[in-house]
Amino acid sequence: MKRSTWFWLGVGLILLVTAGVAAYELIASPFQAMLLADYAKRLTYRTEPGPSDRVRFPAVGPYDIRFGYVGLPAFRQ
Repeated sequence: MKRSTWFWLGVGLILLVTAGVAAYELIASPFQAMLLADYAKRLTYRTEPGPSDRVRFPAVGPYDIRFGYVGLPAFRQ
């Protein structure tokens, strides 16, 4: 076969795969949303009095320093 024939076969294969992925996404997205919504219905939480000892505050990082997150423990006191 000619080189141009292989090129167009490759382009066709890429388009076919792209269409297949798009079709799967159209089918799978509602299915995933249904599963996640069902899971979210079963999630619960509870609050207890007093501060939590399990909260971890950031110590480094450009946004942590820039936005003041590293100073939260001192601010809390």
